[in-house]
Amino acid sequence: MKKKVIRDISASSLQVIINQLSGVLIFYFSSRYLFKQSFGEINWSVAVLVTAFNILGCGIDQITVKQVASGADAKKVLTLYFTHVLLTGALFYGLLLAACLFFPAFFRNHAVLLLMAVSQLLIFFSMPFKQVATGKEKFRLLLLMSTCSNLLKVIALAILGNRLTINLLVYVYIISSAIELGFCVYITRVELKLPFRLKWDKTEYIALIRHSLPQLGSIIFNSAVARFDWILLGLMSTTVVLAEYSFAYKVFELSTLPLLIIAPLLLPRFTRFFSHASEEYQAGKKQELLVVVRYEIIIASLTALVLNLAWGPVIDALTNNKYGKVNIQTIFYLSLAIPFLYMNNFLWSVNFAQGHLKKVFVLVGIAFFINLVGDIALIPFYGAAGAAIAYLLAIVIQSVFYVKTTAVEDLGRAFGSLFIIMGLAVASGLTSKYIFNNAWAALPAGICMFALLLVIFKQVKMADRPVFKRIITT
Repeated sequence: MKKKVIRDISASSLQVIINQLSGVLIFYFSSRYLFKQSFGEINWSVAVLVTAFNILGCGIDQITVKQVASGADAKKVLTLYFTHVLLTGALFYGLLLAACLFFPAFFRNHAVLLLMAVSQLLIFFSMPFKQVATGKEKFRLLLLMSTCSNLLKVIALAILGNRLTINLLVYVYIISSAIELGFCVYITRVELKLPFRLKWDKTEYIALIRHSLPQLGSIIFNSAVARFDWILLGLMSTTVVLAEYSFAYKVFELSTLPLLIIAPLLLPRFTRFFSHASEEYQAGKKQELLVVVRYEIIIASLTALVLNLAWGPVIDALTNNKYGKVNIQTIFYLSLAIPFLYMNNFLWSVNFAQGHLKKVFVLVGIAFFINLVGDIALIPFYGAAGAAIAYLLAIVIQSVFYVKTTAVEDLGRAFGSLFIIMGLAVASGLTSKYIFNNAWAALPAGICMFALLLVIFKQVKMADRPVFKRIITT
């Protein structure tokens, strides 16, 4: 079991690292070689399409992982899910084509939307295969499925370099997405040995949709929270402002790399954990998991500290002064949300595994409405920084409600540690900046000061070592 956990973490880590680094390189090449207006337009199109396809998924991706992890017939689940993505994907693209006929002026202003939709549609078609692999905990196969498209994009954009145009970028997206879909089908048939065929089963399909409906509302709100600020910035501001904000937001997403490694491992394990263990066993395990959450928050706060100390000189050097100094305020507000995201992901996994979908829906809905109201109120006055503030408020308030409504012993104490650790990171950053004018000197000084304060305030202690040993070996 110990070796399997280590292998799973290694494969999941490698997948996330490759995808995140590839995503950064794709984003970097695009931001460096495209004009800000073109870069902003591509990001607006992606935000609209990702939001739309996440909603079309109806939360079946997470239901699929849960069902397969619980021992359901993987072939049957895969067939139903793939039927769903074919139906909804084809319907959505048909509606998009119809809208192009009725609103030609809009599509002239957003000329790449239809072509980018082809790329996102192909990625949407590949999702059932990836989720079945996740549910079966075949993380090494998932690594191959999930990294193919991004690696191809990086290679193509690196070759194109200064010759990159918005049209060439779109074609690269489409071709790489098509290759990834074919690769997912091949691995599922040959390696997972799950030959499937399209089969319409009205009764089973309706049952699947009904099962996913409680999750659908959460998916809608989660998708909106993740990209609604991009969409509103594109509509209420300019593509230049959107380009600046989307660059900062992409780096912010990259900074949550450890969370992306841990998240795919939590859901299948939590599902088995709450399905089979006694209440006494669960209580003990929850205490161990809270220790893990504390260290996740430490990693998150350290990440935010590094982001703020290194942002200006590093980003301006990499982007020819395009996205560094102009985004200092934006990245500060976004980075403050990182520790809360870790806490929310842990509590979401607990509630979802226990079947508390209504609660999840309500809490995600609260975050969505706060973010929406904040965006509408703040973007006209503060632009990108206003969108970042709105997002921060939404995540913090959602975290407070998660803590108040989740029955985990001593969760309030863990939430208190979150504010202590964040406070130590802020104090370390401000002190190091005050002492050192040079960012390259302030960075190591801030990290060392943060580590020292963690020990002094007993957020890192020797008693935590046996906890991690038990988690790995059980």
